[in-house]
Amino acid sequence: MTRGERLRLLAARRQALVQCAAQQRLQFGRDAAPLRVAWTWVERGTLAWQSLRRRPWLLALPVALLLWWRPRGALGMVTGVSALWRGGRAIQALLRP
Repeated sequence: MTRGERLRLLAARRQALVQCAAQQRLQFGRDAAPLRVAWTWVERGTLAWQSLRRRPWLLALPVALLLWWRPRGALGMVTGVSALWRGGRAIQALLRP
């Protein structure tokens, strides 16, 4: 096999791979389309979480008002909030590299 033949074979193989990759991208786009709505909600939740992390008073103010308005009911939710907090920490620990 000469050098020219080998280069033509490599060019043909490359062209076939490029076409295959293009078809796979199109198929992936079609397959992932139903997930677009769910992904939008995930992104919104992430943005809300980041906003609360930057401005903790946005969460502290309503909690303080709830404690002032209904102290018994609010204090009863402490166990649920504590469980959610511990669960979130456990999930974060699992997701960290």
